[in-house]
Amino acid sequence: MSQPTRTTPYGIARPAFVFALLLSAEVFIFFGFDALPFMDLPAHAGLIALRHRYFDSPFDQIYFVFAPHLGPYSVFRSLGEVLDAQIGPVSAVRSLGLLPAISTPLAVLWARRRMHGVSHAGFGAMTVAVSFGLMTVFGFASYLFGLSVSIIAFTLWLELVGSDEEAVRNPSGPLRTDARRRRLRAAVFLSCLSPLVFLSHGHAFLIVLFASCASVAAPPRRARRTLLLSVYIPGCAVAAYSAIQERASESSLPTLVSCRASGMHFQGLGDKLSLLLTPTLMTRLGPDVLVGLVIWGAVAVGSVRTLRATWRGQTIADFQSRALAFGVLSLICAFACLPHTIGWFGFVDGRLVLPILLFAIIGLRPDALGDRLSRMIGYVGFAMGALQLTIVLVASSIFQGEARGYLDVLAHVPARARLLNLPIEPNSRVFTGHPFVHYDSLALVDHPVLVSDIWYHQGTAVYPRQGNPAYRLPPNYCESDMESVDWASLRLDDWDFVLIRQRPGDLAPYVPPTLGLVTHQGGWWLWRNASRTLDSG
Repeated sequence: MSQPTRTTPYGIARPAFVFALLLSAEVFIFFGFDALPFMDLPAHAGLIALRHRYFDSPFDQIYFVFAPHLGPYSVFRSLGEVLDAQIGPVSAVRSLGLLPAISTPLAVLWARRRMHGVSHAGFGAMTVAVSFGLMTVFGFASYLFGLSVSIIAFTLWLELVGSDEEAVRNPSGPLRTDARRRRLRAAVFLSCLSPLVFLSHGHAFLIVLFASCASVAAPPRRARRTLLLSVYIPGCAVAAYSAIQERASESSLPTLVSCRASGMHFQGLGDKLSLLLTPTLMTRLGPDVLVGLVIWGAVAVGSVRTLRATWRGQTIADFQSRALAFGVLSLICAFACLPHTIGWFGFVDGRLVLPILLFAIIGLRPDALGDRLSRMIGYVGFAMGALQLTIVLVASSIFQGEARGYLDVLAHVPARARLLNLPIEPNSRVFTGHPFVHYDSLALVDHPVLVSDIWYHQGTAVYPRQGNPAYRLPPNYCESDMESVDWASLRLDDWDFVLIRQRPGDLAPYVPPTLGLVTHQGGWWLWRNASRTLDSG
């Protein structure tokens, strides 16, 4: 381990206070605004409400099957259920979105202290900046939380291989005894943690497992170290059990083909390289791209200095740095080779960019950087963290005008209605992604409603029954990519209401004469199907 740098109490308190302010700003981003720009979170809020009331709701039981089983989204679903019972589905999903934004910087600071004996708050502030990126806009809260847990798991793995190497170098005496105790402690903790990583998110579990396997190749003594990978057996066992359950459910539960393309899709080189900007890509304004470039530059300089100082070193800390470097290099290779989508599971290669950056931040050795460069990178972290949060706060304020009216419009959707969502313009002028694509799911929060774009898979634990009109949606219905509406392909008799989202200020969209306007505010238009009466279930 590296030797900690001496710091005065005042010198510790001041960065910690600034870091605490940044965390407070994160809380305000998720709870200080009515409308959130995080794409999947409104859908999760609706699903949390649906699952919570399912067994008391005959209407929901008509159209859905609720069949949860142990799997890679279990932690997210369980936390949602617990929070819903205490604070309601909307506040619950805001808390779930905030959770990884808080836990990831704290996990990085914890990992740096375990690895290097010192943890400057500036590196936590840098992690705050990269906690607000494209995956945050997408609303990938489950994956991002799983990533924060995987940081802890990979750090424990590095401690395990480090203590094992120390035990080998000290064949007898107190040093060997202490090293073996640390090895046993790390092995037990990691064995218990590995199932939690998988239950948080399967992709996060694969990342930490893949990086750990690759780190075994770090010299010296490669062969015997593979035995230590047995600590991941509990996590792999839970993953195998989940896969068996999923396979069994495929034959017993109804399925619905997703609008996403099947098979695998590979991006071109330009698109692949553009993913390197996604750890801070939140808006269409531009400065957040600059934040990402500055962070990548600072981490690259620090990584080169660290590798030069430790590549041929013989200490345990040098060995751990090499093991971490092998893990990061394996993720870089995986990023280069993986497709962008696999079936319904999207952004596959893009999910690797953030863990590559986070693991690299953890690996920056203070003794290799020196006091001056360490302070400079810490100051860069504070500056970029503050700038990124400022950008998000300003953009969120602008976003409220774009989202204006959604609550009032959705309030006109009564209980037991069937709502067809047609977001012709799901995008924002300021945020990336498609922030408005799942706002219809907020109608599920207060009472039972059938919406057209629920996700049906083991992650949500919700499946459609055969009578669900989602089966009769056309194959080209894809709420996230709907530039126009082919009315002839839609069976409007299946739906009581139609929700259309356009840019605020656009003229009224064309609709068939059977639809009568209920209300219109901002970019939201709600139409009633005169040919249908509401279900009484």
